[in-house]
Amino acid sequence: MPPEKGRDILLGLQSDPSVPRPDVDEEWVDVDAGEWGTVRTRIIRPKGATGSLPVMFYIHGAGWVFGDDKTHDRLFRELAVGANAAGFFPVEQDLGLEVDPAALLVHQREDRRHAAADRLAGDGDA
Repeated sequence: MPPEKGRDILLGLQSDPSVPRPDVDEEWVDVDAGEWGTVRTRIIRPKGATGSLPVMFYIHGAGWVFGDDKTHDRLFRELAVGANAAGFFPVEQDLGLEVDPAALLVHQREDRRHAAADRLAGDGDA
């Protein structure tokens, strides 16, 4: 199956308007990855959450061949809200650049992002 067709199918499955998406507060940041440039990262928190939250990284492998931030939107929201965590979801296209820069962001900016770097969990798919 061509990647474009797979993406279209996955987006259709994940975009069902009859399935509600949890409300969240979100921001997009560019994480400095040194010589590799930047890694675009989406940060999602449960709507109205305050204080320092546990941190959850979701790393999608396979270079986002099937899927992107749109196809995984509902999942990202459900994970962050269900875990009452600040979800960090790197969407860099180059496989292998996701983990270290995103972890560095949490370490460097945990106070600003209200992310508890000492309460960190990882998740993902490939």
